[in-house]
Amino acid sequence: MGKLGLNGRPGPRGPQGEAGKKGPDGDLGPPGPPGLPGESTGYDASALSALVAQGTSKGPDPLSADEPARVVGPELTDQEKKDLVIRAYKRLKESFEEFAKPDGGKATPAKTCRDLKAAHPDKDTGEYWIDPNGADPKDSIMVHCNMETLQTCVDSKPGTSPELTIPSEVGEGWLSKKEDGPYNINYKADSNQLSFLQLLSGRAAQTITFHCRNTIAYRNPRGNTRSALTLMSWNDLEIKKGGKFKYEVAEDGCKDKARAWAKTVFTVDTTKPTRLPIVDMKIKDFGKPKQNFKVEVGRVCFS
Repeated sequence: MGKLGLNGRPGPRGPQGEAGKKGPDGDLGPPGPPGLPGESTGYDASALSALVAQGTSKGPDPLSADEPARVVGPELTDQEKKDLVIRAYKRLKESFEEFAKPDGGKATPAKTCRDLKAAHPDKDTGEYWIDPNGADPKDSIMVHCNMETLQTCVDSKPGTSPELTIPSEVGEGWLSKKEDGPYNINYKADSNQLSFLQLLSGRAAQTITFHCRNTIAYRNPRGNTRSALTLMSWNDLEIKKGGKFKYEVAEDGCKDKARAWAKTVFTVDTTKPTRLPIVDMKIKDFGKPKQNFKVEVGRVCFS
C-alpha cells in the first residue's frame, strides 16, 4: 500500500436537510393596542351617565341632534332624571327593533324572504333587499320575494341571450365555456351570497326556456332524445334527460325542428339547493345551416 494521497477538492454543497421538530411555544406577548372606536348608535352613554349622576356637563344634548349646547347643573330633579332615562331607553329600543325586524330596505335587509315575511306579515310580493351572509348591509342583494310561497328568487343577468347562430359562437357545444363568448350565464348576486342562500334553504327551483329555430332541444321529430340539451349545475353536475340528475320538460315545441321560432321549457326542482342556479348548458344539435337559438334563463328561487 502506498502513501496517503493529498486531499481532494471540496465537493458541492449537499441538499438541505429535513425540517427539525417544532420548539416549545414562547411566552404570551403583551396585549395589543385598543381598536378603533365603533360606530355611533345615536346617543352617548357616558354623557347620559354623567347627567343622571347630577354631574355638570357642558355641550350639546346627547339625546337630541337639533338642540343647542346647554349646561346642566346639579339642580337636576328626580323627574328630569327619569325623563332623561326614558328618552334614552326609547331610542335604544327603536334601534334594537330596527335590527330585529328588518324591513327589506337597503340599510335594513332580511336574511331571506321567509324571515322578512315573519317580521312583517303584511309585506306583499315584490322586490326587496336581503343579506344572506348577514355580514354587512353594504353587500346586500336585490331579490324578488314571493310572499305566497315564501321563495327568495334571484334574477339572471341578462335574462335572455342574443340570437345565436351555431356552431361558430358556441365553443364545443357549451354555451358559457368561452369567456369571450356572446353570452355567459350570470346572476344578480355574488357567489358568497348565493352560497349562504343555499345553506339557508331546503329547496330550489329554476326554469330554462330554449327558444329555437330548426334546432332540437329535447326530442327530435322521431321522438328520441339523442340530441337533448345538458344543463350544468352550480356544483358542476351535468343534469341530463336521464340518470341520477334529471330535469323535467314542461313544453317541447322544438321537437318539430321547424323554421319558425318555437320553444322548449326545462325545469329543475330539487331538495339539494347547492345544485342551483344553472351556470351553463350544452347544445348538441348544431352545425347545420339556418339553425338559430336564444336562451332565456329564469330566476332561481330558494325556499
